[in-house]
Amino acid sequence: MLYPLKVPPWILNDATLKSCFFDLSEEVIQKKKSLLNKFNCNSQTPLVSIVIPVWNEEDNLHKTLFSLANNHFDFLCELIVVNNNSTDRTAELLNKLGVNTFFEERQGIGFARQMGLEHAKGKYILTCDADTLYPDTWIQTMTDGLRNSEKEGYTLVKGTYSFIPSPGQSRLIMAFYEIMGDLGRKIRYKKDRKFLTVLGFNFGFIKQKAVEVKGFITKKQRVGRNLKGTPGYVAQSEDGTLAARLVKNGGKLLDLRTKGAHVWTSDRRLLYSKNLFHAFVERIRVYLRDL
Repeated sequence: MLYPLKVPPWILNDATLKSCFFDLSEEVIQKKKSLLNKFNCNSQTPLVSIVIPVWNEEDNLHKTLFSLANNHFDFLCELIVVNNNSTDRTAELLNKLGVNTFFEERQGIGFARQMGLEHAKGKYILTCDADTLYPDTWIQTMTDGLRNSEKEGYTLVKGTYSFIPSPGQSRLIMAFYEIMGDLGRKIRYKKDRKFLTVLGFNFGFIKQKAVEVKGFITKKQRVGRNLKGTPGYVAQSEDGTLAARLVKNGGKLLDLRTKGAHVWTSDRRLLYSKNLFHAFVERIRVYLRDL
């Protein structure tokens, strides 16, 4: 079901996905660290690089990493986290888990994603966000999408998503919101603006093609978590900018609408809009503009 009415068992039944990292036992942390070793390619060249930009994500990052650690795939894959000036305990968390980390002092998600692009060794790059959980087939599904469609001119791939309701929020209402979002995406498809539907937390592309179009570099950068109404808010997005450049350069976007490419992300993107009703109104306003 594309718009599930319930959060899946693999999220609900995993205690580590509901706990604070620094409350976990040393035994649990070491077990997760061991699972993350699958992303250590040593001197070998990986086929895939996963890039995660982070800014003050000590409450969420370990959950994202643990979901990726549960993935199964049949190729070499590296994991890169770019710390974008975090002032909380994000760096300490990364050190304890032994994750390959780079520090980007220029504030902005685009700068962080760009640093990940420049350091990635894989032919294909998958981008994640630190408040999103990934099913155990996500890496394989997204990579297969790129590998199997590359000869047909596809240079980027995207998956679908659902929101994880925070306490007091309704998963049913969020499913309706996602249906509305899908209708809006279909409008954009018809108007040849498919690239506008790309979201950085579930997106993949061919590295060389991204390098050729200067990657995520934009004139303005999103700061923090892109909270509308706060200093540093910029409407344009670096992920959509890269997608637009790739399409303009002749690439095609593959839309994967399968269970393996369906991720679960925090509902804070919705709650930034004050409440779900306000989020609905904002969504309708955008779609009326696109008609």
